[in-house]
Amino acid sequence: MHVDLHCEDHQQQSRPFKVELLDQALAMLVEEAGQAYRIYELFEIRRPGDLWKYLWVRLIEVPETVWGRYYQALSAVAWYWRHTWPANSLPLVQFDASFCWCGPETLPEDACWLTAREGIAWQTFASRWFHQIRQAQDRLRDSRDPLIQHEIRALHEESHPYHFKAEIPFTLTPVGYTSPTRPKHAPGYYAQLGELLARPDVRSVVYGGRHDFQTLRQLCTEQQQRAAFSHRPIDGLPISLQADEVPAVAAWQAQVVYDAERPGPGDLWIQKTMPDIPTPVSPEQRCRWWFVVQDAGVLADYQRTVGAGWALYEAHDPQQDYHRISQRHYETLIERYEASPRGTPG
Repeated sequence: MHVDLHCEDHQQQSRPFKVELLDQALAMLVEEAGQAYRIYELFEIRRPGDLWKYLWVRLIEVPETVWGRYYQALSAVAWYWRHTWPANSLPLVQFDASFCWCGPETLPEDACWLTAREGIAWQTFASRWFHQIRQAQDRLRDSRDPLIQHEIRALHEESHPYHFKAEIPFTLTPVGYTSPTRPKHAPGYYAQLGELLARPDVRSVVYGGRHDFQTLRQLCTEQQQRAAFSHRPIDGLPISLQADEVPAVAAWQAQVVYDAERPGPGDLWIQKTMPDIPTPVSPEQRCRWWFVVQDAGVLADYQRTVGAGWALYEAHDPQQDYHRISQRHYETLIERYEASPRGTPG
């Protein structure tokens, strides 16, 4: 939305006041919520006024005094956040805070901006976007995605973990932002992973290396589906992540073991490349399946299957009791979860 204003100074001279309202952060919020990410944040938009904090203002042609306010606002922001601001832009909320009514002492640029800001055009803009947000919320309510449905149910039951946070999650994404929900692998990788997770003999999973949101989503979806037949999600499918806490996992109320230093063991190990995999120290610590993005050639004692964007290594040793090894892996991850601060023995 372009805002093309003109304000008159004290000498009755007209000066241009042109800015652009950038709303891509709202579009990104809707897109990410559709990927089971930032759902709580989307549902916290309950009135048109909640939209303003998701908008950027890009200065095009404004009075010098307005440029001065922009640079003052920019200098007040920490370097990290200032670095993410688009060129000649700032959040609408901070731009609004630069203007005020001061009775007869009100400056021309303040009167110009605030008069327009309180006009019908802005209300129409907000109402149109609010209608789109409501539609997005309705689509999520109708979604059959297990993670989306679980999170919405937690919202309605007031059991969502974010209900007890001091602040509501909020992210104002800048221009050029790349969503972490974008797939990092080929479609065949996700299809093969889905087939692996559907196997009942895959009873525990270790995911290491650089994390991919869609891989995490598949793992937690499978855990949620198996939870219908178990006491807790962790009992359905123990998952070990080589990472610190992942916000999306907490929002889904998935139960995982965060262990960057001491991962595993597990039936299925998911890695990007074989060099990321630590050398097994004994046969029983070896996983049943390695699932990697890059084919690493032949691996002793494993049968290799290669597809588009993935390679699967499956152990075939007739001397190994894989069911017993799987049970040990399963029990070890359950014990680690219950020993962690997040664990709740059941």
